[in-house]
Amino acid sequence: MRTRSLFVSSLLGMALLGLAGSANAAGKITTVSKSITVKKQSNGTVTVSCSTPSGYVAPLAVGGGFQAALPLEVYRSRAVTASKTYTINGKKVTKTVAIGWEVAARNHSYSASATLGVSVQCLTGAPSPKTTYVQQVATSSTTVVNGQSLGWAPACSTGVAIAGGFTGDVSSNTDPAAVRVYINELLVDGNQHYIQVDNETGGSKKVTAYTYCLNGWSGTSAWVGVQALSVEGITQPGCYTGTIAAGGGWQIPQYLDGDVGPNPTVIQVTRLDNTSVAVDMDPGAPDVYPPPDPTSWGLANCISAP
Repeated sequence: MRTRSLFVSSLLGMALLGLAGSANAAGKITTVSKSITVKKQSNGTVTVSCSTPSGYVAPLAVGGGFQAALPLEVYRSRAVTASKTYTINGKKVTKTVAIGWEVAARNHSYSASATLGVSVQCLTGAPSPKTTYVQQVATSSTTVVNGQSLGWAPACSTGVAIAGGFTGDVSSNTDPAAVRVYINELLVDGNQHYIQVDNETGGSKKVTAYTYCLNGWSGTSAWVGVQALSVEGITQPGCYTGTIAAGGGWQIPQYLDGDVGPNPTVIQVTRLDNTSVAVDMDPGAPDVYPPPDPTSWGLANCISAP
């Protein structure tokens, strides 16, 4: 059996902490949510947006998440964006900025509908609201051939990496499955967000990774990781004192070339409160591969706070 090595970092009890650059120590995050029903053997998309606070050019969407009832499989989780113009150092500049969150999933059931929910984390309290923004940085779409595993990480050229997203190619309602995202995390050794995917769909798929960069905000961003030691595969990673939870991610085991092992499905990444995130990695067939699965980790994305 071969699995990808998931972490190279310092173990702090049952949690891991990684620093990812520099975001100001004044802010408040609120969560806005919405849900839809996805019909059997269909794809569904749901979006939600932040409102624009008084004095801001645009909303500050600093993270997002989802709740996907099995047998839904999420193949897209990314920011909703808009083009906005800011005046910075006396010059007008136009940026593609994050204002909400979008999630799409495939319902594999032949008999029943399922509920798909999306949430977005909205930041207020920027020290310079007219010049603070969350810019999207995206790689070009990458074609992942059947049986291939790839990972890549778009980098922030300015600002602080605070979140990331992905979108896979599900071209029609008859597609059998989405490309599986095994890793969805902020990188601790660079101002980037990393995804790793595996394509076992039977055909080539296009996948895009996104990094979201908070500009005009000084301080730090970080992630905290917790092992999935519960039978249900549920984790609740919490942010440390002085930081607030802005979203989450995951690392789940990857089995390649006929290897046998648990194949968790990420069905929930939601912000619980100012300090914690819920990440649910359903263990699959517990009668065959008894949980808990210590190689699965839920991650919280945290930014500096008062």
